[in-house]
Amino acid sequence: MRLILLLTFSFINISFAQTTISGKITSHNGEPLFSANVILKDTYDGASSNEDGNYSFTTAETGEGILLVSYVGFQSEEKSITLNGENIEVNFILKEKAGELDQVVISAGSFEASDEKKSVILKPLDIVTTAGAEADVYGVLQTLPGTQTIGETEGLFVRGGSAYESKTIIDGMIVQNPYYSGVPDIPARGRFSPFIFKGTIFSTGGYSAQYGQALSSALILNSQDLAPDTRSAINLMAVGLGGSHTQRWENTSLSFEAGYYDLKPYFEVQKQRADWIDPPFGFDGNMVFRQKTSQTGIFKLFSSYSSGGLTLNVDNIDNPVVKDRFNLNDYNFYLNSSYSEIFGEDWTFFTGVSFSKDINDLILAGDLIDTDEQRAQSKITISKNLFGNSFITFGGEAHNIKIDESFNQFNRKLDNTYYAGYAETDIFITNDFAARIGLRFEQVNIINESNIAPRTALAYRVGQNSTLNFAYGHFYQTPEDDFIHGNTNLIFEKAIHYILNYQY
Repeated sequence: MRLILLLTFSFINISFAQTTISGKITSHNGEPLFSANVILKDTYDGASSNEDGNYSFTTAETGEGILLVSYVGFQSEEKSITLNGENIEVNFILKEKAGELDQVVISAGSFEASDEKKSVILKPLDIVTTAGAEADVYGVLQTLPGTQTIGETEGLFVRGGSAYESKTIIDGMIVQNPYYSGVPDIPARGRFSPFIFKGTIFSTGGYSAQYGQALSSALILNSQDLAPDTRSAINLMAVGLGGSHTQRWENTSLSFEAGYYDLKPYFEVQKQRADWIDPPFGFDGNMVFRQKTSQTGIFKLFSSYSSGGLTLNVDNIDNPVVKDRFNLNDYNFYLNSSYSEIFGEDWTFFTGVSFSKDINDLILAGDLIDTDEQRAQSKITISKNLFGNSFITFGGEAHNIKIDESFNQFNRKLDNTYYAGYAETDIFITNDFAARIGLRFEQVNIINESNIAPRTALAYRVGQNSTLNFAYGHFYQTPEDDFIHGNTNLIFEKAIHYILNYQY
């Protein structure tokens, strides 16, 4: 009997042996990487690195295994390990992805200086797999160098700049309200799913003359082309449900997606610091239409609608003992349409229009605060091949922005028209040296001001695996609406960018 019991307990001990895996993740220059993903392949076991780059987790797996580490902008790395119940320390030194992070890329024997080569390029899978970002485009970008995370408000804060100094651009068109409506001390998410876009380009300065009205940075989102196939999906979550359907024909695709969410059940289980009365709830829906018009032409149409509400108690700014009721209802509509085509061998044509409308109905401590914002935009861009890979691009755009705000019985309105024209050329002087030289003109009616903004980007290949990049430019932005109300005798805000980097 004693022998049987001994064998039984030994078997149980072996079966439930746990292996602890820990280590540190750094870049090639020794900097710790925060929120890097560490997983044991073909299992659900893993962890994320902390602010010091350290990670640790346990697994009940045994035998041979592969540890995989991934991080935005860096090459993934794998290491083989043996799981035998003993503690294992595995450290990783990750390398930056070639051609994606702050690098000029040699393409077809030529050396190119462009926004994509000195920006961060993210794919949808990078966004949804970044730890802590919760599949939010802006949450991922806040983990990158040069950006700061401000815990109580939404937005991209780049190198000390304010959130309004960064602009979101979808298929060449500025988005007026890229975030859900915010709540005091609680940052809001971005409105758009990362899977709508085929690529995310985040430029922290020195961007093309084709874009303006952004002092600090530009987030350039390029939407998907034709859907790959016909598919349907149903999403069941703890906080809501949704569904989607995509229909693909030979030269056409049409997609619909809708969802409803209510965070009340989740907040009842996971207690929050905020004093919620009615946790956030709402509806989201979007439609995506694509039509291939020729071998080189495509028409795109994207529209989205969202509505939602919430109620909570917030601190009174004059008396911290008193709580004020904050009730918000938000309605947002966005439409983006574009057409692009290549004519002959030398000409590329793009045109687009967009419209957005955002309505916020807010009740704070009994005061009625309503805001109605809308922006209409049109844009046209033409490119002409000059010789080899060198080309010239020119075009123009027009915006009309209307804002209607009311506070109880008081009301104020703003109606602004903004025009811009631009031209730039990409010249490949040699296979090792390229330049982009651009000029942008802007006119804003509400302050009756205009500007001319020069932009330059240079790239030089120093060696087979090393490049030197330089960018310079003037960037202007119209003062925020709150400053313009009652005082239109203002001038543009201005920033001058000097960017120099070396990549090996």
